[in-house]
Amino acid sequence: MRVAVVPLLVAIVMAFPLAGAPSFSAAAETQPLLIGYLEFTDDPRYDEKRAYARIRVRPHNRPRPGAEMAIRESHVLGRALKMKFSLERGEAKTAAGLISMIERMAAAGVRYFLIDADAAVITALGAATMGQDLLLFNISEPADALRGAECRAQVMHVIPSHAMMTDALAQFLVARIWREVLVLKGPKGEDAAFAAAFEASARRFGVRVIASRDFVLGNDPREREKNNVA
Repeated sequence: MRVAVVPLLVAIVMAFPLAGAPSFSAAAETQPLLIGYLEFTDDPRYDEKRAYARIRVRPHNRPRPGAEMAIRESHVLGRALKMKFSLERGEAKTAAGLISMIERMAAAGVRYFLIDADAAVITALGAATMGQDLLLFNISEPADALRGAECRAQVMHVIPSHAMMTDALAQFLVARIWREVLVLKGPKGEDAAFAAAFEASARRFGVRVIASRDFVLGNDPREREKNNVA
């Protein structure tokens, strides 16, 4: 999974003078712009699993290499703007640990943070930074609540929400005239959230869910009933 950080850098540059940083006219030399990159240690969303025939199954990889590549690719943009972009990476095992890192980096002048963490952690970070002159960018968590009940003015999202993805899926089904669907729902909370988002999108676009079944991707004989969709 590669994060679209180059367009994100443009957005950060546009906000740069508004965040208490020196204006471009204040000096002719290159201005540094340090961006914090924070991730959750041992994030279970990235756990590798094995399915049927030992096929490796992982939803996606950590987005950090994409962010690092985008920083490298930003050199031309940086030269044109007389700015030098760089990442300061940190990770912690708890939300409190990440909050401490934000406080430390903010004290050193960092105002922009890319956050690779789940909904609960992002909610905690958003609550802890309310009213501060900071911008947090959610780069990996699609939970709808982050754009709803848990929305915070200083938290931006550069990944589509579950609702956005399921709206697109429902529109594709309508375009193909596939208006009756079977929903296979996995055992995790995120699976339930995605299934609920899809059912809402299906109602919105006129797709009929004929059945919703629990499903486990794998070949465990103890889960045979949940592996069989016949």
